[in-house]
Amino acid sequence: MTRVLFTELRRSAAGPLLLLALVLNTALLEYRSGHWQGMAAGVTSTAKSNLVLLLPLTLGAAVWHGGRERRAGLEELVSTTARPLRAQRLPGALALLTAAVVGVSASTAAYVGRVLADSGYTGGRWPLSAALLVLAVAAAVAVGLAVGRAFPVPFAAPLITVAGTLLLLMTAYGPAARLNPGADPAQAFTQLRLDVAGAQAALLTGLLVAGLTAALASSSRSRALALAPAAAGIAAGVALLPGGTSPYEPDPAAAAPVCTPGEPTVCMTTLHRSLLPQVVEPARATLRRAALVPGGPTSVVEQPFSSITQDPRVMVLPELQRFELDGGPDQVRYLLGAWQAYRWSGCATDHSPTPEQQASTDVVAAWFAQSAPDERAPAAASVALSRLNDMPEAEQAQRITRMRDALARCAPDPLTVLQ
Repeated sequence: MTRVLFTELRRSAAGPLLLLALVLNTALLEYRSGHWQGMAAGVTSTAKSNLVLLLPLTLGAAVWHGGRERRAGLEELVSTTARPLRAQRLPGALALLTAAVVGVSASTAAYVGRVLADSGYTGGRWPLSAALLVLAVAAAVAVGLAVGRAFPVPFAAPLITVAGTLLLLMTAYGPAARLNPGADPAQAFTQLRLDVAGAQAALLTGLLVAGLTAALASSSRSRALALAPAAAGIAAGVALLPGGTSPYEPDPAAAAPVCTPGEPTVCMTTLHRSLLPQVVEPARATLRRAALVPGGPTSVVEQPFSSITQDPRVMVLPELQRFELDGGPDQVRYLLGAWQAYRWSGCATDHSPTPEQQASTDVVAAWFAQSAPDERAPAAASVALSRLNDMPEAEQAQRITRMRDALARCAPDPLTVLQ
């Protein structure tokens, strides 16, 4: 059995499928690294979303493998041998399953290992996503083998590949996305819902059992009976589906704060706790600047966009991204200042700021950061900041306070307080 299995791995579609799954999943994970950096759950959910490309190709390879006997004119010869058909077909099925699962699992595990080595976030139910990833790939192989046995014609493989791609794309959004294993990856501070995972597991298990039963069946009756587990899996998956449209829910553990022991307090979320050493000093420098403004913030806290506090004593750093640290401490200070100016604004959320209001925001951000305005800032911001910096420190604080009040009133030109 082992020797036959290794022969199948070398001479069947298993070898190319192993290489395809390994290379394609690795390339997609590397290309989409912004989705998962620092998160093990981000790696596994991104790998799951890669199934939009991987599953149709896996299906096609399995269909091609499943129809090889009839295409080669060996079906009658194989059926006359002493060994049962099931025993003859099992090594090929196992070889294809092994190739697909190992290819996807090895590439995903390598990136999970990178997250663990960097002391990244290991919550978010990533083992559950990984298990569904493996189950989806195995189900695709099993269904493809069954289709290949039933329709052993040359055009079946490309036809099924195209059909599978269209099906996954059409069900990638809306309520159907909850059953689609290749739906969009989880965003930061979210995790796969347990009820959705249960529904997907039921569907994929039904398809896996049905596909293998049909692929290894030796009679039309056995192949017909294989439809039962597929129907049961689909029914169970639909029955277990919860309400709503998103397969994800908030992850409270990821958003829990991790704070410095000393004052002033700087907190990062558990998800981004490894970034705390890079943020502490620029955040405290910004807080020292903020102390000049009456009633200004006294702490810096990173928070998810979905739960930003309105407490004026807190300077918020919403969902810091790793690439935002590429600009060094100056970039962190500018981000804090820009968000502080945004929070001071009393304009409606759908309000389009006037050029003067935008320039005022840039002036506040640059004042907090003690730097020049952003290169995209209007020219008026540079002029106003230069005028502000020429004033004594106490006068600067007074003018920034007046600008804060003007922003809170949604005044059309807060820059007038600097004249």
